[in-house]
Amino acid sequence: MYGALRAALNVAVRRRLITFNPALTIELEELPRPRIVVWTAEQVGEFLDFVKDDRPEADRETLHEDPEPLGHHEVAELVHEDQHSERDGKSE
Repeated sequence: MYGALRAALNVAVRRRLITFNPALTIELEELPRPRIVVWTAEQVGEFLDFVKDDRPEADRETLHEDPEPLGHHEVAELVHEDQHSERDGKSE
């Protein structure tokens, strides 16, 4: 957000709409960088083995039926429910 504001105000300075960019006086607090998790080849293989029997065409059909896209929380809930139903021997 800050970068977009600063860039827009820089354009205004170049066009002489304002004399200086007030965004340059803002001091932002340092935020911790997110931790990046890199999968090992074994983890990637385990994941691919886990999803190999998934039917992506069924997922696409479901998404086309619903005009509102799913958020990441809803997707996580669906995955969680699916994992539990497979473990319990239930299927739809």
